[in-house]
Amino acid sequence: MSRLLIICPDRPGIVATVSSFLYERGANILDAAQHTTDAEPGTFFMRLGYALDTPNARLDVEAAWSEAESEILALLQDRVDLVVLARYMQILSGDFIERVTQSSLAL
Repeated sequence: MSRLLIICPDRPGIVATVSSFLYERGANILDAAQHTTDAEPGTFFMRLGYALDTPNARLDVEAAWSEAESEILALLQDRVDLVVLARYMQILSGDFIERVTQSSLAL
């Protein structure tokens, strides 16, 4: 579960705006608490717990690493914000680095 903490000047629509923002990104709010101070203008406090369904891919690299690189490059053809090559401990080929760099992605 991810957590979001918000502290800002109180005004109408904060809860609706934050909820809509998370909904539009596929998040599911699991826990929410909010409070405002009494003084004008008040301070708004909000704590949200949410889950976000992010697409991911797991590749078996026990076989040939060149095949895994090809699979990764195929996955990168779609819109990608982050690539994590966790626990691979492999040396990436020059071709792979060049192609990933051309797509403006950082590993």
